[in-house]
Amino acid sequence: MSRRTGLITFIVFILFVAVGVVAVLALGTKTGLALGGPGTATGATSKANPLYVQEGWVRNNSPWPVEITGVAVNDTDTASAPKVFLSARISEEEVKKGKKPTWAKEAASFPYTLAGGELRYFGFSMVAGKGKVASFDTVTVSFSGPLGFTFDSTYNGVAVAASSSDLPNALVSTDPTDDSDSLDSYIALLRSALKSGRVEQIRTVMGDDATEKQAIALRKSQKGYATALLVDATRIDDNPKNQTLVFYKTKVSKGLSPITVEWRDFRWRVTAWK
Repeated sequence: MSRRTGLITFIVFILFVAVGVVAVLALGTKTGLALGGPGTATGATSKANPLYVQEGWVRNNSPWPVEITGVAVNDTDTASAPKVFLSARISEEEVKKGKKPTWAKEAASFPYTLAGGELRYFGFSMVAGKGKVASFDTVTVSFSGPLGFTFDSTYNGVAVAASSSDLPNALVSTDPTDDSDSLDSYIALLRSALKSGRVEQIRTVMGDDATEKQAIALRKSQKGYATALLVDATRIDDNPKNQTLVFYKTKVSKGLSPITVEWRDFRWRVTAWK
């Protein structure tokens, strides 16, 4: 073999090794960042009293440092973008109204370096917009490794929802697929609103897009409703998120016009009635 051929072979070998190293580092970085810690948190908020929760975690399983360049959530109906916190440990302290928990003294700043093998717990603070139930159920972490390649990792195991202070606290509800009591709390609110006869209260419980005219129509359709009687709830197409409610006037044989309700964005809404 000539010297020139040997040099070319050596260069090709070095390039092959370099490509392999790059591939290992890139793949190891992409798959090395793990997200977990499923959980759901709900509560009430105001501008002065955000909802503070710790839910979920991020861990760097690769042996080299990873730089987190941002953490985003798919929030809706918030007064402002939720703040993100990263803590070395989970806290069991009770969050007192009007007070920040110790882990929320300072929001995380990015880029944030996570050493190999390190784990951090997510914390969030959120304020709902006026008359809204704010929520998010997806966390996306953007990060890069030693070679500067950037990646995104999305986690759907964390859900946070909060109601505005001008709404009933019980209006926030968890997924009825997982929580059999979700609809019960809403039925109690709807019963109370119908009993009061107040149009604004009925409109609020119906949904944030309900009009005064619709609230009046619903009240009329349920005229004579007796709170002492039970309520009949039936799933539509066996879907716990869509159900038909029947209230009663005097006895079980005197059912009033059926009301269709739907669960979405962490609250129930009235969608139809006859």
